[in-house]
Amino acid sequence: MRPLTLRTQTLQNSCVSACIAMLADVDEQVVSSEFNEDYHMAPELTMYKMLAKYGIEAVPSSSYGSTMYWGQCYLVSVPSLNDSGGTHQIIVDLRFGAEALKSIYDPQEGNPGCYHYKDFQMMCSFNIDARILDCPAFH
Repeated sequence: MRPLTLRTQTLQNSCVSACIAMLADVDEQVVSSEFNEDYHMAPELTMYKMLAKYGIEAVPSSSYGSTMYWGQCYLVSVPSLNDSGGTHQIIVDLRFGAEALKSIYDPQEGNPGCYHYKDFQMMCSFNIDARILDCPAFH
């Protein structure tokens, strides 16, 4: 089991693509160029279809509730810190417990002039979208 590698989103609205790229262990632009426009324009393309395309096994949040547990990894929606009224996708990786050097993977980190989530205290509200069971980046 290895930690995730942060991928920075290259487009203003490519946070979902960047999170999938982190889990798939591929370049963000690969996922973004394939899915980003369709994800925002075509309701039939869901995040779960995107996850499946990259071999990412996930359980929708409706299957287990809204509590995050140590030892697990989650795709989480949070209020955007850069787009008033918008939402933003991040990964909360709790697989390594409280000793982890990094638990929050925000694809805005590294973008000049952009705010990003650094710790749990910043997450005043959130929605768990999926629990990640397995993915290429874990191995």
